[in-house]
Amino acid sequence: MLRMLLALLALLLPSALSAQNEPAAPEAPVIVSGVVLEVGVPYPPIGDVEGYGQSISFIAWREGEEAVSTTLLWLNVNVDTAEKQAEIGAHFRRGKLVRFEAQEPVRFREKSRTAGAELANMLEPVEDAELTAAADALFRPSAFVDPELGEFEPHSRLFDHFGQVREWLGKDTVFEVILEPMGLDARDRALNMARIAWNDHKAIDETIREAITDHIYSRRAEEAGIMLVPVDGGEPIVEDELPKLSHAEFEKDHRLTRVSCSAQDYCSLQYTADKPEWHWSYTATIRRKDDGWYLDEWDFP
Repeated sequence: MLRMLLALLALLLPSALSAQNEPAAPEAPVIVSGVVLEVGVPYPPIGDVEGYGQSISFIAWREGEEAVSTTLLWLNVNVDTAEKQAEIGAHFRRGKLVRFEAQEPVRFREKSRTAGAELANMLEPVEDAELTAAADALFRPSAFVDPELGEFEPHSRLFDHFGQVREWLGKDTVFEVILEPMGLDARDRALNMARIAWNDHKAIDETIREAITDHIYSRRAEEAGIMLVPVDGGEPIVEDELPKLSHAEFEKDHRLTRVSCSAQDYCSLQYTADKPEWHWSYTATIRRKDDGWYLDEWDFP
């Protein structure tokens, strides 16, 4: 009986060991189809960056046979030679449908609310009516009406900008929402930010005006210069120091000319100085935090 068991074990053992040593089945390639939005400028190896790089953005895309996504996708291209870079770059043109193999599955970037991928190989494109229709809908937007804020017209050149003229603190101001191709909820997100900003516009205006006068026209007046651009388009002049303005003086001399609220949870407000011979402006970015507003830290180093 023992001999029979040993003989059986001897027969089974090689096959078991062979199965353990077999290489794992190769993973299926990650195939992405997309419609090009913007083509970045190619760049050579710089500093710690190795290889020849380029960034391509897509307005609509899909991974394999999955559902079409309009979350902005950034494709990173990195190759060994300038010739290879030029060869690959020739495939990308705004509005063109392309197909490529990515090094790994597309990843979503939570902070920027965009997606990212690394190029492995270019592939021949395959017609995709659903994908191109999704891209066309974004490239050729229509006006829409918000029940609270009213009608927003599409920008003549910027497909993701929609605007109106609104009375803001007694003066007509351009009020716009920036949707960005961030998925189906982009319009809702941008409009929600715009509603919050509009319903709290007095507090926002006060916060920004105080910050600008405190940080720019007071504390930094003697250490920072300002570039003044003539209204007639002449050569700009850089003054040695900024004018020292109080809160009241800033409010008198600067008018709010544009408010832009984005699906990225921020609003930018542009204040323009009204001077007979000079024209300059300052843009501040304000974000939500715990039901309050705070200025983007990049605005005030």
